[in-house]
Amino acid sequence: MIRKVFIPVLACLLIIVCVFFFFHLRTIQDPRSNVLTAIPADALYILEARQAHTLFKRIDESNIMWEDLMETESFYQLRRDARFLDSLLSSQKEISEVLNNNPLFISVHPNGTSPEFLFACSLPAKEMRDKLEQFIQARFSIQHLHDNLTSISTSRKEVCFYAFSKDLVLFSPSEDLLRRAKKQSLAATSLIDVPGFKAVTATAKSSRFDLRLFVNYASLPLLLKPYLNKTSSSFLSSQGSFAGWAEMDAEIRPKSMLMNGFCSALPDSSYLGLFQGQEAQPPEALSIMPSNTASFLYFGFSDFRTFFQNYSKVRPAALSHRLDSLNKRYDTDLSAEFCSWTEYEAVSLLTEAGPEITDHSDCSFVILRSNNITDAVKTLNQLAALAAKRDSVKNDTTKSGTHLIRQISIRGFLPALLGKQFNLDKTCYAVSGNYIIFGNSTGALLNYFRYTDNDHTLNKDSHYNEFASNLASKCNVYMYTNIARSRLFYQGMTSSSLSASLAQKNDLLIRFEALGVQFSSSGNLFYNTAYLEENPIYKKETASLWETKLDTSFSSGPQLLLNHTSSTRDIFVQDDANRIYLISNTGKILWSRQLGEKLISPVSQVDAFKNRKLQMLFNTRTKIYLVDRNGKDVEGFPLLLPSPATNPLTLADYQKNYDYRILLACADRSIHNYTIRGKPVDGWRAEKTADTLVAPLYVCTNSGKDLIIGADIKGAIYILDRHGEKRFNLPGHLPSPLSRFWVEPGKDQAHLCLIASDTLGNITRMSLGGKTEHLSFKEFGKKPGFLYADLNNDQIPEYIFLSAQELSAFTSDKSLLFSYAFNDTVIQEPFFFSETDHHGRVGIVSEKNGEIYLLNESGLMPEGFPLRGTRPFSIGDANGDGRILLVTGEGKNIYAYSIP
Repeated sequence: MIRKVFIPVLACLLIIVCVFFFFHLRTIQDPRSNVLTAIPADALYILEARQAHTLFKRIDESNIMWEDLMETESFYQLRRDARFLDSLLSSQKEISEVLNNNPLFISVHPNGTSPEFLFACSLPAKEMRDKLEQFIQARFSIQHLHDNLTSISTSRKEVCFYAFSKDLVLFSPSEDLLRRAKKQSLAATSLIDVPGFKAVTATAKSSRFDLRLFVNYASLPLLLKPYLNKTSSSFLSSQGSFAGWAEMDAEIRPKSMLMNGFCSALPDSSYLGLFQGQEAQPPEALSIMPSNTASFLYFGFSDFRTFFQNYSKVRPAALSHRLDSLNKRYDTDLSAEFCSWTEYEAVSLLTEAGPEITDHSDCSFVILRSNNITDAVKTLNQLAALAAKRDSVKNDTTKSGTHLIRQISIRGFLPALLGKQFNLDKTCYAVSGNYIIFGNSTGALLNYFRYTDNDHTLNKDSHYNEFASNLASKCNVYMYTNIARSRLFYQGMTSSSLSASLAQKNDLLIRFEALGVQFSSSGNLFYNTAYLEENPIYKKETASLWETKLDTSFSSGPQLLLNHTSSTRDIFVQDDANRIYLISNTGKILWSRQLGEKLISPVSQVDAFKNRKLQMLFNTRTKIYLVDRNGKDVEGFPLLLPSPATNPLTLADYQKNYDYRILLACADRSIHNYTIRGKPVDGWRAEKTADTLVAPLYVCTNSGKDLIIGADIKGAIYILDRHGEKRFNLPGHLPSPLSRFWVEPGKDQAHLCLIASDTLGNITRMSLGGKTEHLSFKEFGKKPGFLYADLNNDQIPEYIFLSAQELSAFTSDKSLLFSYAFNDTVIQEPFFFSETDHHGRVGIVSEKNGEIYLLNESGLMPEGFPLRGTRPFSIGDANGDGRILLVTGEGKNIYAYSIP
C-alpha cells in the first residue's frame, strides 16, 4: 500500500523536515557569496537567516505553531537550550551584534542514517574572531586539533567543532564535515558555480525576509531517507531526480509560513523538466475532488501530448516493459488511446482513511481531464469490453446517481502509462463533468461520489479556500497534504521510530491545517511556492454534515423533534435491538434507552404539563410511553395496554388547549381512549369493531363537530364522536385488505371523503354523503405504493403511485404531473414532506442501490441527489437558520445531510 502514497506526501514531508530543522537550529542574514563557497556541494538544503537573535525571540513569543510544538520533548529541549544560548550571547553585546548583523547559514549534509549540520557565518574583522574565541574558551572545555580545528565540550559531554577560514567562522558537530567545509572554502570552484544553484541565487533579491531556504530537490531521497521506512525510501529512490536547486524566501507568520522563490530543473534528467514550456493551469479539478481529500498531486499542462512524449523518453525501464506487455496482451496501444482524449489536468489523490481501515487502496484515485468526454467514454468503454473478452470476465456496471461505474480488467495500466505517482492496481472508472475518475473498486467510487454529489468538494470547503488563497491560482505541479487527514498515511510510510512518535502526537498533528507546494514554469526556471498553516479546528469530513454510529443497525427512519430548550431539532431513532436514542442536531448522542419492543407509532410531542416543555409520546405493541427530554418516564407511564395494539396511536387535542386524548385500537377489537395522564377517558363508549384496525385513526373537526374516523382491515368504516358513539353508518367499504387511508376534509360533512387504494392501484373515494367513486390512473403489475398529497400547493391533492421502477404523480383530472424512472426495483413505500412554502416533496428509498431520492412537483431532485442511505428519512430546519437538514442512514450509521 505504501507505493500508493508516493510523491504527494513524500515531497511535502520535505518541507515539514525543513520546518523542523528551521526551528531546531536558528536563523540568518546578508553578505552571502563568501559563506556559500564554504558549503560542500553535497548539501541537501541550506537555511539562511537574518537577525538570528531578533527572529528567534519573535518566533518564541508570538508564533502559535512554535508554541504548540513545545508539547514535544525535542522542541521543549530546543527552546530551553536556545534561551540559554541567547542569554549567553546577550551578555556579550559585540558578539551578539555580529551574529545579528551577518547572515547565519545552516547546511544539512547526508551521512548514512542521520544528517550532519554545518553552521557558517561571516566575521567582519580579526578582532571579532579573537573575542569570539575568548568567549568560547571562557565557557567551554576546548582542545586544539590539527589543521587549526578546535573541539568544544560542554558539561553534558556534548562535543562540537569549529574553525576559522578566511573571514568565516565554521561550526559543526561533525569533525569530518568541518574539515571538508574548510577545504571547500579554499577551493577554486564551489556550490555557487553549479548551474542550477547559480541560476536560482541570481533571482534572490536582497529584500527583507525572515528566512531563506535553498533546497536540493535532486537529493530528496537522501534528505528523507532517515525518516522513511525501507519500502518508502526504495520507492522514492527509484523515481529519479524531481528537480535541481530551489531558492525560497520565507515569511514567518503567527500561525503559518509562506515561502516563495525559483527552482531549476536538471537538463534531461529531472521530472520537473517535463513541464518546461507548459503553461500553468488553474486547478479546476478541485471542483470534483471530495472534501475529505487527504493529499493530492496535481499536474497541469497546456499540451498533454508533448508532456507524455517527453515522459515516455525517461519512463523507468520496468514501467516501459510493463506497458509493452499490456499492449501485447490486449492487442492495443494504451498510449495512443489515452493521448487521444486526455488534456490539461491529471491528479493523483488520496482520501482520508479511518483507523479501522487496514487496506488503504480504496482511498486512492486518479483524475484525468478530457478535451472530449464523449470520445473518452467511448474509448474507455471499448477498452473495457476488449479487456473483459480477453480475460473472460464480466463487463459489469454499477449506477451511482448519474454516474455509471465500469471496470477495466487491465491491472496496473495507469502507473505503466503515467508513472507510479498514479498507482492504481484494479481499475474502475466513471464520469464527472469533463473528468474521468479512476478508483481501485466500485465501492471506492461509490464512496467518492457520496461526497462530490452532495456538493462536498474541495473548492467549496471554506478551510481549503482560505488556505489556497496564499498560493498561486495557476500552476504546473501542485503537491498538497492536509496534515490532520494524512496522519495515518504518514505513520504507514515513515520509519518505525518516527511512526510511533507520530502515533503518540496525534493531537498535535490534527492542529495543522495543510501544506502546499507549487511549481509553475517561468522561462528556464520554475516559480516555487510553499505554504504551511496551522488550524486547531479539525473535523473528519464525510459526505454528510456528520455521522453517528448506533450500538447496532436500525430499520425505522430517524425522526426530527423540536428541542424546547433551544428551538432547534433533535433526532429520535430506534435501533433493531429496540434501543431508542435522542441525538443532537450536531450528531451527539444525548441519551439512549433500552425498550423491550419495537415502536409501532411515530413520536408525537406533547406539552403534558402545559409549561412549554415537551415530552415524547409513542406506543409499542403492549405499552404506551410518555418520555421526557432526558429519556425518563413521565409518572403513570409506560401504560400497559389491556390487549396488544394493532395500530399506531393517534393524538387528539380537540380544543387546542393541551387537553390531549390518546386513541388507539387493540387486538380485542376495541378502540381505547386515554388522557395524557395515562387514565381511561370517562364516558368513552366505543363499541367493538367488526374486525382489526391496522390503519391509524384520523381525528378532525368538520362543520363544528369532532370526528374520529377509523377503518378496519376489511375496509369497514367507523365514524365516531369524542365519546366513541357512532355519528354515521356508511354501508360501503374501502378496498380490502386496508392498511392505510386518507381523509379529504371537504366543505362540509357530506363532502368529507375517504380515499384508499386497492391491490391494483385503483382508487376508491367515499364521501360521508354516501357517494362512492372509483378511479383508475394506469395499470400496475402489482400493488403500488400510494400517497394522496398536495405537491404543488394548489389545495387539490395529487395521486402519487410508486411501482417497482417508477414514481408517477397524477392530478385530480387524471393528467400526469410527472413520472420518474428508477434504475432498479424499489420496494419501500414512498413518504411525503410538506415544505415551509407548502409545496411538497416525495421521499423514496432504494435499499438495493443504497440511495435516497427527494422529488418535487416537477419530478426533479435537489442538486447532489440521490444521496447515500438505505433508511426512510426526515427533513426539516434543524437550526432555525433556513438550512434544511436531512437525516437518514444505513447499517449502524446515522447520516445528516444539508440539502438545498
